[in-house]
Amino acid sequence: MENIKVLEQLYRYIAHGYSLFPVHSVKDSKCTCANKDCKSIGKHSKTYNGLMNATNNIKTIKEMSNLWIDSNIGIATGRVSGIVVLDVDPRDDGDELLRVLTAQYQDLPRTVTALSGGGGLHYYFKYPESGIMSRNAFRSGLDFKSDDDWIIAPQSIHKSGQTYKWQEGFSPSDIPLALLPEWLHNLITS
Repeated sequence: MENIKVLEQLYRYIAHGYSLFPVHSVKDSKCTCANKDCKSIGKHSKTYNGLMNATNNIKTIKEMSNLWIDSNIGIATGRVSGIVVLDVDPRDDGDELLRVLTAQYQDLPRTVTALSGGGGLHYYFKYPESGIMSRNAFRSGLDFKSDDDWIIAPQSIHKSGQTYKWQEGFSPSDIPLALLPEWLHNLITS
């Protein structure tokens, strides 16, 4: 993606309050970090301080513009961006488990939703006023991203070669963030 298009995309994310940082991308099925043994292909920071460099300051984003060329976009989750994200990974049967949980409790509310490049879903919710911690693999195939964590943003490239994208009609420009359902909050914090 050429630099001007990258900056335009970053500005759209900033307009929604998201704090961002540049993440290595994928080229020819390899991570742009050039480590042939990379274990986090297209999912780790291009900056030394990583997540600590996340910002929603346009001036700072412009100053870092050379780092955004051929980059994936990391969105810091939690209080800093006002969002938490339920990451559903079908490779670990997260989609099946979510169906079971929603049948047992209730459906997830309509909220901002992205399709990951790996075939999963990212459900974005408002950050709860009481706060909540991240929980990776709180259930098989389900990760929960909050404070001191991040999610890869739409327009980024997955190691599969597929692009992360907003589910049609569910981008932050299309639909407001829903509150995190109480039943899901309870499962994550128990």
